[in-house]
Amino acid sequence: MKEKINISIEKIAESRIDSVDFENLKFGNEFSDHMFIADYFGGKWQNPRIMPLQELKFSPASSIFHYGQAVFEGLKAYKREDDSIAVFRPIENQIRLNKSTHRLCMQEVPEELFMEGLKQL
Repeated sequence: MKEKINISIEKIAESRIDSVDFENLKFGNEFSDHMFIADYFGGKWQNPRIMPLQELKFSPASSIFHYGQAVFEGLKAYKREDDSIAVFRPIENQIRLNKSTHRLCMQEVPEELFMEGLKQL
């Protein structure tokens, strides 16, 4: 039996959704009000959480700057006429993310954590 993934959620005070012009969306210009984060330590992904979108902070000693070791996978989501959300090929995004982590000798993100984080987000 799979263990339930507990994801803490910190909601933003006020959503920007009403300011989005859905008739004139430009690729890569509109982002979610929130982001999903999980930490890797002790041999596994831990502390999954959803929090308000914010700047990322990196140490100048981060390997991303010295060796180019980084993976980022963006997802496309669309609001339908009935206000439901359609997400474009999430499993394929998760597979592509893990191909990249494998190439960089980083720990893969389990499908259950990826999909639950996406659903909650």
